[in-house]
Amino acid sequence: MKKKIWIPVGVIILLVALIVPVLVFKIAAGNSKENNEGRENKEEHTFTATVIEINGDTVMVQPAEGEDELRSSDRITFSVKDFDDIGAEVGSVVQVTYTGEIMESYPAQIGATGWNIQNDLRNMEYTDTWLDKTTAEQSEYDLFSDIVITKIYSNCFFARTVTPMPYEIKLNGKLSDEWCVGDQVICTYENTYYSEDAERI
Repeated sequence: MKKKIWIPVGVIILLVALIVPVLVFKIAAGNSKENNEGRENKEEHTFTATVIEINGDTVMVQPAEGEDELRSSDRITFSVKDFDDIGAEVGSVVQVTYTGEIMESYPAQIGATGWNIQNDLRNMEYTDTWLDKTTAEQSEYDLFSDIVITKIYSNCFFARTVTPMPYEIKLNGKLSDEWCVGDQVICTYENTYYSEDAERI
């Protein structure tokens, strides 16, 4: 006949008191880790880039020099399906906001949460060719005087005429910090070239 083994109630209570806190701690630690990972994935990042392609709801950009994202890829794509139209086009400089990691593909991909056009770019130098002086015509007089500043770079700025005209104007030279995008100015300049076909001055 087998003997029955009786475990004192006090011992059972003691074992429960020791085991339950350990289990609770492990569950809490696991939940905390998941929550921390969730917070990390939701951290927002922003960078400045130039739009190089727009294909429907997908935009491809090139991060600006000095941006951390450039170390991941020189081409990054994202969807703008759920965003308002900001009037961006190829060549526009934009600020992109995203969460999560940069997906390792080529082009790289991000989960963008927003984007907007950047017009005050004093930290960047304009390096594109605005006009081909071998084909553009030179003007012997000032074409415009009252203009509105539309974009500022470290080495030049862009403007449009107060009286609407099709021409977009690029003025070489550094603009002082007292001037901002949207300011109306009277500007004197020289060595003016223009392209009627490109509608650029």
